[in-house]
Amino acid sequence: MARNRLLSASYKASENTMAEASKSFYQAFRLLPKETFEGVAALYAYNRYVDDIADSGDLTQEEALGKLDDLEAQILNIKTSEEEPFAWWLAFKDTVSTYQVSTDALLKQIQGQRMDILGHEVVDMDDLVDYASNVAGSVGEMLLPLLVDEATEIDQAMRQAAIDLGIGMQLT
Repeated sequence: MARNRLLSASYKASENTMAEASKSFYQAFRLLPKETFEGVAALYAYNRYVDDIADSGDLTQEEALGKLDDLEAQILNIKTSEEEPFAWWLAFKDTVSTYQVSTDALLKQIQGQRMDILGHEVVDMDDLVDYASNVAGSVGEMLLPLLVDEATEIDQAMRQAAIDLGIGMQLT
């Protein structure tokens, strides 16, 4: 099925976000098949946006938390909303739908960035792993359905392995 121009432009915006913000991710993931790469780029754009809210330094704590609250509402209504708040949003929405990306993983990313904004203090290893699960394990969980063969059923052990890989990358 031919993709419409708006969706193609949105995927291109996602790809541009990745290319500009992380040359190493871009170079590594661009070797994937085209459709998979485009989906990864759309998820990257989402995660970059969420992380930038927490790390920008240009927003007050209240403004940053408000942006995360707005984004959370958009995620919770992603299937029915007609809103297109960002150039990459249509590609992101298409990727989430096509690959059945976990809404919980998307929301965990937001929660992790809330922890950053609120100055969450890590007190022990369990707390560090919980934090890393939100900010990085969620990325592994988001990417999992894009990186497995269509015939592969994703079970809880596989999902946990993807989360653990994200946590491990965050810790290193």
